[in-house]
Amino acid sequence: MYYYFPTMDELFVAVLRRGAEANLERQRKALTSETPMRALWEWPPNPVGPRC
Repeated sequence: MYYYFPTMDELFVAVLRRGAEANLERQRKALTSETPMRALWEWPPNPVGPRC
């Protein structure tokens, strides 16, 4: 683990960044859909979060 992330802070930031990027992509897809308001209303499809 320390080979890729020298500190626990860097590991924590990487995990948060990965989740944030996934959420932003889902929001982009929702906003560019045919019915963006409905897509946002139904978002998130998985309230528990993404599975890694």
